[in-house]
Amino acid sequence: DGKTLYVGDSHEKLWRSFPILEDGTVGEGRVFFDPATSRKDSPDGMSIDADGNLYLSGRGGVWVASPEGKSLGLISVPEFCSNVTFGGVDGKTLYFTCSNKVYSLKMKVKGGQFR
Repeated sequence: DGKTLYVGDSHEKLWRSFPILEDGTVGEGRVFFDPATSRKDSPDGMSIDADGNLYLSGRGGVWVASPEGKSLGLISVPEFCSNVTFGGVDGKTLYFTCSNKVYSLKMKVKGGQFR
């Protein structure tokens, strides 16, 4: 919706969200998503789909979180994933880079578009 700034907090090893206020300044942040895994590595890449769900890359794959920060699941791979984005002819292919590989996964939803 263009009203929230999402940030991967490498120090605390979780993701935060900050409201963008009417005057364009950034408001008070909160913990948006904490993967709560036993091995917590720094969050890395991030993407968003057309429904507002976030795709958060890091240790073990890509976490999917709702706009409210609820875990919708993990796209599991054996490596650390560094980045994630949507692409393809119809915008419904999720690409993610992990260690020395690039994965692609056909999705039911399109990636979010910048305005």
